[in-house]
Amino acid sequence: MKIFLCYTGETLLGPAVGGPQPYNVKANRSSCGSQLRMKILVQIVANGIGLWVARELLAPNFQLAGGFATIALAAIVLGIIQAFARPILKIFSFPLILVTLGLFNIVISMALLWLLDFALPQLSISGVWTYVWTVALLWLANLLVTMAFPKDESNLEYTK
Repeated sequence: MKIFLCYTGETLLGPAVGGPQPYNVKANRSSCGSQLRMKILVQIVANGIGLWVARELLAPNFQLAGGFATIALAAIVLGIIQAFARPILKIFSFPLILVTLGLFNIVISMALLWLLDFALPQLSISGVWTYVWTVALLWLANLLVTMAFPKDESNLEYTK
């Protein structure tokens, strides 16, 4: 939502005592590009950390040949796959996500990891449980890294 607000001014409904009232949101457009670059960089770093931890902990079934450059390449490719394929998969599988109360998101993440495994010859993931644990480790790495770099909302002005 932050990226969307950077590109267009939006009127949002906010909570108030007498019911929701509209808030006009204006974004400082000079910092929007740097925020987008920072968000992408943070996601790539988190993916890299998650892939490194998965390589170390799930060693027999998760093999990522090479060193830092291979992990960085895998993190970048995973970020690209997540940016383009995840929204499409979520739109088409929305009924399943709704019925399973969000648990189908794990299957979507496993499918994205399978695409990464297919795209990179240096990566080899074998076994369904390895995919599940890799998704959990990537989620944990993304959670910790995004907590370390909180969102900056200083460029937004809310007026009634």
